[in-house]
Amino acid sequence: METLVAPFDVRLDDFTVLIPDVLVARRSDLTDANLPTAPVVAVEVLSPSTRRLDPTLKKARLEAAESEHYWVLDPQSERFIGWRLVDEEYVEVADARGDDLVAIEEPFPVRFSPAQLLR
Repeated sequence: METLVAPFDVRLDDFTVLIPDVLVARRSDLTDANLPTAPVVAVEVLSPSTRRLDPTLKKARLEAAESEHYWVLDPQSERFIGWRLVDEEYVEVADARGDDLVAIEEPFPVRFSPAQLLR
């Protein structure tokens, strides 16, 4: 797996290009120019300009493309929400605020609190 930070295009089709803030992809899926398939993990850090789009429109598009994991960090509320694709739909696997611990095992084990990420 390879971890990349924006800007790096995820080209889901001829008309859809997304740029997650952080993405994790299989090395074999990457090209020099972009990721021509859904990432294993897409991470968004909400900002005033993306607050409405990332957890709705972008999430729905990545779900339809079968991105296995979609994670959102909201600096304003110190909140992290993680979803995992199960039977072609996202299921929430984590919802934590502040110093609450997030423990996710797939696609790799990670442990953190939203407050830690924002320090």
